[in-house]
Amino acid sequence: PLREGRYSLLPTDEAASPSLERASAIFSTSGPETAEGLYERWLLGEFTIIPENNYWLDAWDIIVILALLLTAITVPYQVAFFKDDDVPWLESTDNAMNVVFAADVILTFNVAYPVSKPLSKDLYEKAPVKIMQRYMAFPLSDDGEAGWFWLDIATLINWTVLISTTQVRLVRLLRLVRMFRLVRVVKLFNRWQAHFGMSYAVFSLAKCMALVLLTLHCLACFWGFVAISVESIESTPTWLLRRSEYDERPVRSYSDLEVYNLALYYTTMTLTSVGFGDIRAANDLEVLLSTLMMICTGVTWSFVLATTVNIVTNMDTYTSRFHDRMDELNLLMHTRGLDPSFRWRLRKYMHESFNVHRQKHHQETIEWLSEGLRGELAVHSGLDKILKQIWYLQDMPEDVLVDLVAQLKAVMFGPNEFVSDRTKAFVIRKGSAISKGRFLMRDDTMGEDMILLSDILRDSTTPKTLTFLEAISISRDDLFRVCHGNPSFSRKIRRAQIKLAMWRGVIYAAKQIQIKGSKWDLLWRDLGATGTDERKKIRANTMQPVAVEDNCNADVLREVRYLTSLAEESLQRMSLLEARMDGFEDRLGGLVT
Repeated sequence: PLREGRYSLLPTDEAASPSLERASAIFSTSGPETAEGLYERWLLGEFTIIPENNYWLDAWDIIVILALLLTAITVPYQVAFFKDDDVPWLESTDNAMNVVFAADVILTFNVAYPVSKPLSKDLYEKAPVKIMQRYMAFPLSDDGEAGWFWLDIATLINWTVLISTTQVRLVRLLRLVRMFRLVRVVKLFNRWQAHFGMSYAVFSLAKCMALVLLTLHCLACFWGFVAISVESIESTPTWLLRRSEYDERPVRSYSDLEVYNLALYYTTMTLTSVGFGDIRAANDLEVLLSTLMMICTGVTWSFVLATTVNIVTNMDTYTSRFHDRMDELNLLMHTRGLDPSFRWRLRKYMHESFNVHRQKHHQETIEWLSEGLRGELAVHSGLDKILKQIWYLQDMPEDVLVDLVAQLKAVMFGPNEFVSDRTKAFVIRKGSAISKGRFLMRDDTMGEDMILLSDILRDSTTPKTLTFLEAISISRDDLFRVCHGNPSFSRKIRRAQIKLAMWRGVIYAAKQIQIKGSKWDLLWRDLGATGTDERKKIRANTMQPVAVEDNCNADVLREVRYLTSLAEESLQRMSLLEARMDGFEDRLGGLVT
């Protein structure tokens, strides 16, 4: 299509332009691609790997991490205890690690990195040239994010070619540069945390544990190297020689693993500041190294303790706050000298309301999410099902659902309490209550008529709790606030108001007729009119002006006349209502408009 000029953005008279030819070569699907076309696509970043949602790259990162951990364990041990490289498994391990790290260097040139500029339209930089510039920049520049190529390549160089083969330990010492790659584990965790939801607290504890073990391992290898690297191991006073005298065995009878075990024992005692004295420095160099080791392990141990205490304290912040509130409540009750039974009720309420206040605490975290994610979180949490228990809040759009969920509040009632707030609607989640002789349990509602503004039309009964009752509430003001921002939802609530008001109005009118009818029957009985003819005669008399000199009581006849006119007027209105109620639902939309 580009060559034929079917797109107005690329007219046919520019078919010979270099940009059009390059675009045609890139996007053409007919015929095999040339080397130039592949190169152009590579420059555009079409072959660059995006780390996001790339499970193959995650699997490769796991392989690299395992290789790094194996390197962190084997390299210090090799430097300290192996005198030559003629160990078959050692050579095989080094070759395997070199292959993994070499492949990782090549792969890094083709992996996009996140763009740090906030106004950039791309989340990742995919241009291979810019990736190469960042990877080969000055070592550890850009806040330690760039320039890792030089450290990575230093671990792959065959130093035996550049350095005399007699300096085997120096060559192995240069392999310790690979330890810098362990920083990559921390970077990978940020990407894995989004995939698997790994806890930061657990990761921090694991990081502290790994730091302690790695420090002890490196110091043990270093301490063992000091003992076995002397020229005359049998005559030079060292900690190992003192230990051999204590064990009454030749110093050369200790294997490398035994020396490492004793060194690890000493460094662990130094780290924890225990120190039994069975292994100690035997010369000036070892005294100096022991002093440096104490400083290093002291700083490490202080960091680990501070981090662990901080993690344990803040692992569940709400539980810590709840315990503080309970301690403050106990102090308050003790200060005011409350009765033991009332103290028990207060403590019981606090423990029962634990989940309610936890939900309020979680609301602060939800505020950090976007509106769309809040709606999805509400649906997955089942809050939309709670709203469906209120008949006029069913089948809400997602934008309205987000606003309504933000207004929901968890409330708690104790036993034998009256739910007297008529400006809120409640959906019971746990516990039971009673209202008008009916038991209310889970998913039952209270106060649905809070959308009515007239106190006469709202239900006047007050539900009473039977047990501790947890409920989700929404207030009338919050509901109307959502209506102001959503016109369609406002019309739906208005229809619900009219429908509920009409129904409650009919019930109210029927109750008024029933009440006045009972008064009418009492008046008939007081007047002694038991038959129909007598009632007609009295009704006819009430239509005439009332005179004081009549035989009947004037006040009674005046009350009879008033009730008669009121009853007839109510009956007329009821008949009109009954005639119009059949077509009310169809005309409801027009009435709202």
